[in-house]
Amino acid sequence: IPHADLCFPGHPPPPSTSFPEEQMDSLLSIISSQRERFRARNQELEGENRMLQHTVHALQSELDNLRADNIKLYEKIKFLQSYPGRGGSRDDTEQRYSSQYEERLDPFSSFSRKERQRKYLSLSPWDKATLSM
Repeated sequence: IPHADLCFPGHPPPPSTSFPEEQMDSLLSIISSQRERFRARNQELEGENRMLQHTVHALQSELDNLRADNIKLYEKIKFLQSYPGRGGSRDDTEQRYSSQYEERLDPFSSFSRKERQRKYLSLSPWDKATLSM
C-alpha cells in the first residue's frame, strides 16, 4: 500500500519520522517510568485523601457529641434555675444553647430536619454535587 493512499484528499502526507530502535526504547522507558511515578503519586494522594476524610468524619462525630452534651448541660442548668431563689443571669453561651434546646424539643423542626436529611440521602451523586454548588 503506497503511503499516499493513507492520507486524506487535499492534505499533504505526514512527514516521515523514523526513529532508530535505540531512541524508541529510550522514549518508551522514559514514558513508562513517568507513568509509574504518576501512578505511585496518585495512590499516595488517594491514601492521604482517605485519611483526611476519615479525620473529618471523626471530628464531625466528636463535634456532634459535644454539641449534644452541651445541650444536655443546658437542660440541667435550666432545671436548676427553675428552683425558687435562683438568679437568672444568662450569658452568651446559655443563649446559644437555649435555642438549640428549644429546637430539639420542637417536634416539627425535628421532623423537618429528618425529612431534609432523608431526601438529601436519596439524591444521586450528581444532584448532591449540584446542590452543594
